[in-house]
Amino acid sequence: MLDLIAKGYNGETPVYLYRLGNYKYEIEKKPNPYFSESEVFDAGYIEALKKMEEVVDDGVMYHGENIVRIRP
Repeated sequence: MLDLIAKGYNGETPVYLYRLGNYKYEIEKKPNPYFSESEVFDAGYIEALKKMEEVVDDGVMYHGENIVRIRP
């Protein structure tokens, strides 16, 4: 099961945080349509969000049950 948790940008590069299930998360950077760089790691939800916030530089849009918020 793959769930999108958050999206942000590092410069112009989109960065996505996915939940893979059972405390597994993936941060994917897509600098162009032909290449992606990803890191899969074990963490809790809050730790995964903190790691995502360290990667992006202009805010994170969180996706969840009826929740969408943007950190400036």
